[in-house]
Amino acid sequence: MFQCQECQRISKPREPSELVVVARHLHTFPARPQAHRYKQTEVRHRRGRVFRKEGKVAYKDDPGGVGYQIDREIRVCAQCVPKARARILKRELEDGQEEAGSGNT
Repeated sequence: MFQCQECQRISKPREPSELVVVARHLHTFPARPQAHRYKQTEVRHRRGRVFRKEGKVAYKDDPGGVGYQIDREIRVCAQCVPKARARILKRELEDGQEEAGSGNT
């Protein structure tokens, strides 16, 4: 059971909920050398059978990059998901127009 953060209704037991992203921001992730550890495997074929032998431990680099991080989410019922997403989309469009308008002056 949960309380919908959009309509404030208390759900029934075992009623599914969804998380809707309300706020997010752009984040630059740094490169991380030797971030992912894995074991190299050696594969040998003999008479139609495959033999795998675990080898040395090796590391791969994580290149980093740019992506979004979630600032805030709300838990909503199935009926409120379209309303919540439409409201958030409308707000994002308004924010985009304000940024475009402020750049021209």
